[in-house]
Amino acid sequence: MGESWRRRRRTAVLAAATAAALLGAAPAAQAGLSTWTPLPGLGAAFGADWVRTYATGTPPTTLYAGTEGDGVFRSITGGLEWEPFSDGLDAPAARDVRVVFSSGGAAYAGTGAGLYRSVGGGAWTPVAQGPEDDPRNPRKLNASVQAVLDTIGGPLLAGTAFRGVFRSTDGGATWTPPAPGNGMPAGETVWSLTGIGPLVFAATGSGVYRSFDYGASWSLASDGIPGSATVLRVIGDGTNPNITYAATGGDGIFRSLDLGLTWAPINNGLGNLTVRGIQQFSTGETTRLYAATGDGLWTGTTGNRPILPGAVRWRSVTQTGLGDAKIMWAVSSFLTTPGTLLVGTQSNGGFWLTFEPPSNSGRPTATAFGGPVVGKTLIGSAGTWEGTPTITLTRQWQRCTARSDNACRDIPGEDGVGYTMRRDGESARSDQGKYLRLKVTAENDFPAPGPLTPTAYSDFVGPVTANPNSLPGAENGSYAASIRVLSSDPSLPRVGDTLQAHSWNFNPAATRTYFQWLRCDADGNSCLPIPGADAPTYKLVTADAALRLRVQVSGSNADGAGFLPVSGYTFPIIPDPATSVTPPTLAGQAVVGSTLVGGVGTWKSEKTTWERRWELCEADGNGCNPVLNETLPGYVVRPGDLGKRLRMRVLADVNKSYELPAAVELFTPLSAVVIPAPVVGGGDPPPGPGPGPAPVPGPAPVPPARDTTRPTLGRAGSRVTRAGVVVSATTSEAGTLTIVVQRGVAGHRARGRCRAGRRRGAKACTIWKTVRTVRRAVGSGSAKVTVPRRAGKSRLGRGSYRAQLVVRDAAGNRSTTKIVTFRLR
Repeated sequence: MGESWRRRRRTAVLAAATAAALLGAAPAAQAGLSTWTPLPGLGAAFGADWVRTYATGTPPTTLYAGTEGDGVFRSITGGLEWEPFSDGLDAPAARDVRVVFSSGGAAYAGTGAGLYRSVGGGAWTPVAQGPEDDPRNPRKLNASVQAVLDTIGGPLLAGTAFRGVFRSTDGGATWTPPAPGNGMPAGETVWSLTGIGPLVFAATGSGVYRSFDYGASWSLASDGIPGSATVLRVIGDGTNPNITYAATGGDGIFRSLDLGLTWAPINNGLGNLTVRGIQQFSTGETTRLYAATGDGLWTGTTGNRPILPGAVRWRSVTQTGLGDAKIMWAVSSFLTTPGTLLVGTQSNGGFWLTFEPPSNSGRPTATAFGGPVVGKTLIGSAGTWEGTPTITLTRQWQRCTARSDNACRDIPGEDGVGYTMRRDGESARSDQGKYLRLKVTAENDFPAPGPLTPTAYSDFVGPVTANPNSLPGAENGSYAASIRVLSSDPSLPRVGDTLQAHSWNFNPAATRTYFQWLRCDADGNSCLPIPGADAPTYKLVTADAALRLRVQVSGSNADGAGFLPVSGYTFPIIPDPATSVTPPTLAGQAVVGSTLVGGVGTWKSEKTTWERRWELCEADGNGCNPVLNETLPGYVVRPGDLGKRLRMRVLADVNKSYELPAAVELFTPLSAVVIPAPVVGGGDPPPGPGPGPAPVPGPAPVPPARDTTRPTLGRAGSRVTRAGVVVSATTSEAGTLTIVVQRGVAGHRARGRCRAGRRRGAKACTIWKTVRTVRRAVGSGSAKVTVPRRAGKSRLGRGSYRAQLVVRDAAGNRSTTKIVTFRLR
């Protein structure tokens, strides 16, 4: 083993030296520049096939990588060279590292066996593990730690598998488990934590939970996120504190602009991918997001504004160099080279990529067909560019008073391929006697801050000479078009109505006429062309709702093209009524002192707003009346509600300020009939949402039904890789998946039994011996678990194997056993 490790060490050092040379080099053909390159020492060949998380330490050139099944790896060279750093992580589950973080001179690792700490680079030691001091008030953290958050001015929080959020006020020495009735269901799995001061968000299998008191109490904050979605990661916007992002398993990414009160999908181009890691960069007016998904790395761009930042447009980052390692769990940017990202994959360790910013290799051109004459058109070419794909090119025509960079100004709204030279009564807006050129700005997915927008210019064209007044609309007597609404009520244009341009005039006349409809804001300003809207009529669509429209008519004749002024604007367009996609929901138990949580469901329009109102109904569901001042998503059941039912009324509106169309009213399902809180004799009170009032005399309480439903295992299979054996299965609900790996050895049949060894003439048989047991927390649906070839001193050699799979849910119910077989060569 020592010689094997020395060979691997020499290979890692050689690879690190190569990477160090590349990080200081410029040519794009070098590895790591515009192509993914394995991190030296952090791959399947080095025992690190599944990298789940990265963290930076002290000094910043010290990096940590947490893996599933292979412990912690460390780099003290800024990520250029990695080696195992797992001394002390002796328990098998301790090698399943879900989170790593650094505090002062210590590093912490949250593992499947609990929390561990390393001081000054020494071996890992357990933190707050061992026998519990008091079973009713444990002070230990004997749980699988999925996430850790060191709140500012508050306690240390630990998100666990199946046990909710633990809190520590002494730096992790002792821990307090979740209090009964704290608002988060008992047995919840917490995948991620983030927060600012006392405001904390938790990503769980049931959605997003929010706390305003450092994690002591929680409320569900998932309005707009499908109820079936598992939220795997939640992060706050580093620039705008009111913005939060939630990544899900199979439903893409959601964004909240109001501190988690409501959420909306931002998956334009991304689709419903599983997202396990998010990294954010902001600079100037741009925010760029990087998402580690089940299909490689994706980048999304939006505005860097706290209010109305705009849509997020996603596209895939190059996958060159990844091979089959496209399932990613982590994304970071720890290397000191600008524009470099690290990712952690599920099958082949860590990779790095340095984005090569765009560079111009062939200047833009501007060609004046017919010469630089008023009325003629310039055609611009963007030139040629190099850099990491994909490169976005933006054109901008400039008007210059001289052949000098300092004498040029952008021409507002002129960013197309062509530009028609014009003559205007105002000298500042006239091209006559001036010079023109094309400015081209390039942008790719280079992580900000960095050289995001290099610019190149064409040669100067001009000076522009005068043209006789022969262009359409150049003389007096020309006037803009008007807009007619083809509907029964022209003063109230609605989505679905048709607009018509009419009553315009060109002098001189135009031989051909062109139209361009413009979409403006609610005040008729900030107008932008509507793609494809170039006919005399235009049918209003949903995107026009609450906005105003204008039209510009242009014409051409033998001498060139001319534009009439833009028309006046319409009244604000009345949108379609609010449309429900999924109905409102009701969660919680109708028990005095418990909390019912109402969800507004999901709605078609992003502009939908809601008003909530809780109602108290008779036991038969009739006679419902509003409950005074109860307008929040949560409602605490009162003693006065006994024997009645509750529901939440949702009033949805898409255009509240204009009062058209009318709001839409929907209701959540009715709760069960409210019953008293259970009375338990002696001991501590049972888990529940809170202490509540004193019990109300009445019929004996009905104890809650115990979960006796056994989970089921669906289709199961196995796939052999270089790193190990990937065992897959589908489960009906979340739980703990146990995989018992057994190796087949030859035996002989004697007296009806299979005995060890061989005997001449005896019938052969196979004896199965257990060689490895792996346990993983899994969610409902598809699950994949990699059984590594090597675990400590144990190694799976050549031969025939079988794996017995069984899943146990949070209530302790056990599924039937599934068996898959495989062979290692």
